[in-house]
Amino acid sequence: MANFTITTRNKRSDGFYPAYIRVAHKGGIQYINTRLLINERGLKDVYDKNGKKQTEVSDKHVVAECYKRISKYVERINAMDAGSIDCKTLVDVLTDKHTTLSFTDYSKEFVNDMYNKNRGQSIGNYKMALARLHEFVGKDNITKH
Repeated sequence: MANFTITTRNKRSDGFYPAYIRVAHKGGIQYINTRLLINERGLKDVYDKNGKKQTEVSDKHVVAECYKRISKYVERINAMDAGSIDCKTLVDVLTDKHTTLSFTDYSKEFVNDMYNKNRGQSIGNYKMALARLHEFVGKDNITKH
């Protein structure tokens, strides 16, 4: 599962800090720009147990908006198999509202995972179901809107 953190990166020339959502997943780190700005009063310094200083976002409005977005991201992650994709791909999927995952690609990957886990008895059933589904779709049995 991906880890989300609200953070800032670099101070802009006008004195504001842009807010980012930091995404850590499968050893990778990516940042999602929220387009929200924070001034100096919206930040606070905290110290970890080793005495190292870190800056946290404390602006209530920015934190609330970021948590809303993170909640939506978590819902999208729960609706897909995020364990099989890297951090950059995950962020691309989360930030692009028009991205759809290919059912065919996902199902092929699912069957391959089953094969790698020595679940050979079930693979035949899934392959047959996918073949029948593709036959059904190929015959224009699904109405297009």
